[in-house]
Amino acid sequence: MEQKTEEFLWVDWMRVLATFGVVFLHTASPLLSMYHNVPDSYWWVANIYDSMVRMSVPLFFMISGFLLLPKQYSLLTFFSKRVHKVLIPLLAWSIFFLLWKAYYEHSISLSLDSFLSLISAPAYFHLWFFYALLGLYLAVPVLRVIAQHAEPTILQYFVALWFIGASLIPLIEKFSGIQIGINLHFLLGYGGFFILGYLLGTHPVTKTHARIACVTACTCVMITAVGTYFLMIANDGLHNGYLYRPLAPNVIVLAGSTFVLVRFVVEHYPFVKHETVHMIIRSLSTASLGIYLIHVIILNLLRHGHLGIYLYGYRGNPAIHIPITALATFCLSYAMISILRMNHLTRKLVP
Repeated sequence: MEQKTEEFLWVDWMRVLATFGVVFLHTASPLLSMYHNVPDSYWWVANIYDSMVRMSVPLFFMISGFLLLPKQYSLLTFFSKRVHKVLIPLLAWSIFFLLWKAYYEHSISLSLDSFLSLISAPAYFHLWFFYALLGLYLAVPVLRVIAQHAEPTILQYFVALWFIGASLIPLIEKFSGIQIGINLHFLLGYGGFFILGYLLGTHPVTKTHARIACVTACTCVMITAVGTYFLMIANDGLHNGYLYRPLAPNVIVLAGSTFVLVRFVVEHYPFVKHETVHMIIRSLSTASLGIYLIHVIILNLLRHGHLGIYLYGYRGNPAIHIPITALATFCLSYAMISILRMNHLTRKLVP
């Protein structure tokens, strides 16, 4: 979640959208495993909401690719910045979440193995993103050379090959039983999002592109929601999140379409550039890393009434309670991060 350069207001908007999308996703997701225990309509609301925001984490990867790949850094300078912006906060919050699980959730017993386990797995489910991001950062010096010196057609070819190798081939193999012998393992992972973000962020976006992106995004949401329902039915009513994966074809296309739409709207519609709106979005964008880190705590506290109110996505009609809970969580997380950023020591935990 790199801080944006001054001239790209749309990056701030996209970062805020992605952050709120993650909060929204985690508010809706508990309902997805309750198909037999809640009304069908409740499950469908959560499924549709979840399908709408599955592009959120891919957007973070794409933003980072757009911001990092054009820049010129020495290896030492680049990795020094990553240590301060990602590695140190990850280590600190990993320890915090181990303590949280031990003394609040009572789900683990602290031991040396608990801390050593951080090498192989995140302390809390949402921290997987930082492990993936750190791996991508190791590849950035190489991806930067490719992005800056390759012709656009080569970059487009790279993205197409990545889409086939990381997304389409696994999809075909899973649902057809056919094993494809062509080995594209070198393309697996999230690196393609970096190149895709660089491509979509550096090329002009027209009204035609935006219209196509709008139709494509709506189609992807429908495919995700309906496809997930049929996968669940085939799985005896147990949730199957295959089409929710960041590397599912429908999610990749949704992320690219959303990227194009947000950029077009912010670049072409004056209301988003109003001084007050700009100030609010900039502040929310600056707090995005912290909001991502802390929102799961706020969701938990609200669910158990520890903040003076019981609030969660399925306390009532989820069509209403999911957005309300997500918005409350987002705002409370932002308030908490704003307080942490007031102190020069705690500010380092949410850069």
